[in-house]
Amino acid sequence: MNAIAEPRRSQPPADLRRLDPMQRAAALMLVLGPTTGRPIWEQLDEQETRGLAAAMIDLGPVAGGTAERLLRDFLDGMADAGGVQGSPTTAQRLLSAVLPGDRAQSILRDISGDDQSQPVWERMSKIPENQLANYLAAEQPQTAAVILSKLRPDRAAAVLAAMSRDAAINIITRTLAMQPVSREAMIQVERVLKQEFIASDSRAALADPHAKVASIFNALDRDTEQQLLAHLEVADADAAQRIRSLMFTFDDLRRIDRDALAVLVRKADKAQLTLALKGADEELLEMFLGVLPTRAAGLLRESLADMGPKRARDIQQARAGLVTLAKQLAEAGELTLDGPGDESDMIA
Repeated sequence: MNAIAEPRRSQPPADLRRLDPMQRAAALMLVLGPTTGRPIWEQLDEQETRGLAAAMIDLGPVAGGTAERLLRDFLDGMADAGGVQGSPTTAQRLLSAVLPGDRAQSILRDISGDDQSQPVWERMSKIPENQLANYLAAEQPQTAAVILSKLRPDRAAAVLAAMSRDAAINIITRTLAMQPVSREAMIQVERVLKQEFIASDSRAALADPHAKVASIFNALDRDTEQQLLAHLEVADADAAQRIRSLMFTFDDLRRIDRDALAVLVRKADKAQLTLALKGADEELLEMFLGVLPTRAAGLLRESLADMGPKRARDIQQARAGLVTLAKQLAEAGELTLDGPGDESDMIA
């Protein structure tokens, strides 16, 4: 008579001798559960917690005998606690029970390997420094200082180098005087950054490629932009025409209405605005001055008159930052950009 075969396991149980120290600790914490294990979890730092969570996810089944041996080694003789199963679900359930919800979710997202769920500061390190510089220049200096302090030193240095000198010094000064930021405030900053960069970046991946190229051309200096468009017109005239129609440049700001321009000026970083208007034609300059109070308009004129020579690249960056801010405000519904050809789309 043939012996009755044991039910085949979907995965062989982990052997204690094959478990490394982190895997043993992960199995033990699963055995202890959230209530008994809570005091231990509370003593772990962020790195230790992440390591244990990652080990839990990869652990697989742990035999009851192995679990018992772990407990004996840990508590010198505790009775058999039965088998446990390491998986993403069990790791999430246990971490959620012993850690604040945001911290548990952050750790699990960090070790999941999903690019869309990477921690916001890791994702921010992939944003081009010019884009970050323009964004921070448009933010309140205190908020910009908080964001800058969370970046890697090399990334923060590159972002500062891409900003105007006045804006960079202002942010550095705020960083030096910065007080500890509450967890609630940091969560809010991270949430806004996800909306501004990560979520919009995901949407952009599905957007019209002509619009993507148009936004890239908007960030180029004038000479490079014109050279590339000229070459593109030879290679694909239709594409070049479509990109031109989608581009919104600094010169197009003269086409927005007075109320929209007033909103833009009010929200703009004053140092960036002044630099952007350096060398602007008198008509455009008068439009900006016209939405300012008399005293503020006079001070802006004095600042422009006293400003020494500036690099064309710095002026272009300031103008690109102003255009970026205008687009952000338009997306938020705070102003309307009436670009070329928009009049034909209006309905009475």
